[in-house]
Amino acid sequence: MIVFLAIVASALTLRMAVTSLTPLLGELQNQLGFSTTMMGVFGMAPVAMFGLAGLLTPLFVHRVGVERLAMAGVATTFLGLFGRGFAVDAWDELCWYSLALAGMGVGNVVTPPLVKRYFPDRITKVSTWYTFAVQLGAVFPPLVAVQVQQHYGWRVSLACWAVIPFCVIPLLAVVAARRRDVALPDGPGAVVRVPFSALARSKLAWGMAVLFGVTSLNSYAVMTWLPKRLAAVGMPAERGALMLALYSMIGIAGPLVVVPLLHRVRSPFVFVLVGGFCHIAGYAGLLWSPSSGTVLWTVLVGLGPITFAMNLTLIGMLTRTSEHAAALSGFAQGLGYVVAISGPFLFGVLYGQTGGWGASFGFLACATAVGMVGGWFVCRGGYVEDEIAARGQDEGCGV
Repeated sequence: MIVFLAIVASALTLRMAVTSLTPLLGELQNQLGFSTTMMGVFGMAPVAMFGLAGLLTPLFVHRVGVERLAMAGVATTFLGLFGRGFAVDAWDELCWYSLALAGMGVGNVVTPPLVKRYFPDRITKVSTWYTFAVQLGAVFPPLVAVQVQQHYGWRVSLACWAVIPFCVIPLLAVVAARRRDVALPDGPGAVVRVPFSALARSKLAWGMAVLFGVTSLNSYAVMTWLPKRLAAVGMPAERGALMLALYSMIGIAGPLVVVPLLHRVRSPFVFVLVGGFCHIAGYAGLLWSPSSGTVLWTVLVGLGPITFAMNLTLIGMLTRTSEHAAALSGFAQGLGYVVAISGPFLFGVLYGQTGGWGASFGFLACATAVGMVGGWFVCRGGYVEDEIAARGQDEGCGV
């Protein structure tokens, strides 16, 4: 039970640094004095740090263990969230923000293998709860961030979220301390490092990286620019924050609906198709009729990332061991977030260069189509270990 609580509680911290900041970017721009380009950098920071964490974290899994890495990630998130409330300029704010994001990135990678290790027979059930917690941690901050800022100032509004990871650290400390007493499904003491090159031979792994990347590219572009898009047609900041909260809230459909159905559908690719078409339809609405039907367009783009929870769950379902789950998680999220880094930045660049929103939303629609192709490779079935072994035999035979 303590492991389950630790996993779910830590998942609450994996998005709140982002959604508690984006509604305040306009206020921070006024207070700290930075340009629209710098706003794009803030939007790019989450995917950059998540990508870096995705690539580096698997290197330490076999040495430190996923339990200790999870605890270190939450502690780093706490420091970054608390410190950003004391920033003196834009670059100082960015550094503290990046520190929090680095801790969240570690948590992104180690949570799926934790689920695989301790709950191998209940992956979908536990994944439902923890991916729900991720979405809940994204929904609540924008609902109150602007109000807290108006009453207590932007510094309190940014730093107050450090309370949650601070409370999670003791739970993960207990899990890490009990690690030696756990009889692992993978075999006592069995710790195997899965090299990056082995995953690079897997079409499944590459497909998951592409789908992860495009889903994140869309998500962080929307979270960064949705309030500004609505402000451009005269909507107040509170309305933009409310739509951002609605966007995050709709994402709960992923863990609550999609994850429980993964064992029941013939192919999860149906969710890839639904998510892709919802993204494209929502972008069309935000481009051509943002003032009319705002809620509908926000709901549609909110349904687009239903593949996020699906991907996290499939990491455990498409691997046989927690070591391969950790390696696949790092590979998919590391490369995926490197792809996603272009989302908020290019969206802003295209908007700045053209003076309109057409090119920006067109870019997101094209990326969505690429992500659907990656999703097809993910949803073919099988285990990543088998695919790696088969490719290795083919190469050994000179095929």
